[in-house]
Amino acid sequence: MNKTKRLSNIELTKLSRIDSNKFLLALISDWFVIVGSLFLCLETQSYILYFILMFIIASRIHALGLLGHDGTHKLAFQNKVLNDLVTNIFCFVPAFMGISQYKNFHMQHHRHLNTIKDPEIEYRKIFNYSWKLPLKIPYLFKIFLIDVSGLGIIEPITAIKYMKGAKIYELLLPFICWGVFIGIFVYIDKAIIPIVYSLSVICFLNFFIHMRGRFEHLKTHSTHRYNSPRIINYLFFPHNTWCHYEHHKYPSIPFYNLPKARDLEGEIETKVLSFKQICSYLHNESFSPKRFYEKLL
Repeated sequence: MNKTKRLSNIELTKLSRIDSNKFLLALISDWFVIVGSLFLCLETQSYILYFILMFIIASRIHALGLLGHDGTHKLAFQNKVLNDLVTNIFCFVPAFMGISQYKNFHMQHHRHLNTIKDPEIEYRKIFNYSWKLPLKIPYLFKIFLIDVSGLGIIEPITAIKYMKGAKIYELLLPFICWGVFIGIFVYIDKAIIPIVYSLSVICFLNFFIHMRGRFEHLKTHSTHRYNSPRIINYLFFPHNTWCHYEHHKYPSIPFYNLPKARDLEGEIETKVLSFKQICSYLHNESFSPKRFYEKLL
């Protein structure tokens, strides 16, 4: 086992090549599910089906945000203007955000991972209850109920204050796009579509963020390295987010090449845990973001 193995410069250069077609395919597939789910809402009056469709829609809005994450690393398109424009309109605006807001926040997270300067540590400290371990079923159900009730939206709204540096047009763009979106469907007497979409964001999106976030950096000074089943990946770790360890190690590699980076590295000091192993770890370990933050002071 090579404890210090890294990709060669040739391997890293090859895997860092941007293929915009792969990004667009992922983007279109997510929007296809969102649009299809929204139009299914027109064909039903079942509240149970509305609930299921909102869950599905929120999972794809979460996936769009992770494509936007690639955009913040300039990995969507080689052209910076096109990269930021597409990422803003089709990935961040659907979640009422802008790329420069998130970029400043996220780059600080990369530079100061799990230190006092990591903005993720600071804002999770405020919402300590939502990010505790152990991750037991009753506790997870409580978090789900809080999020589904709509109260969970308070957390991402609060997190916005840590996302400084937004450009003026980015602050206005979500209001303009959402206003047009709501206005069109209200005008054609299809108000159920913006209602279902808005409730998907307010009541379900944060649950997906909570689930994914627990598998990234909690109870570790680095990043968890694990595998998980395809259906779990699709719902909670889309676009190869389960390769988050490789992303932090090689942030220049776009999401579609991260599994190749893991395969090329092979066995290293940080072992790849099975999904059962990582779940067992999170289920049995105790962790408090607030106490962790206080220890860093």
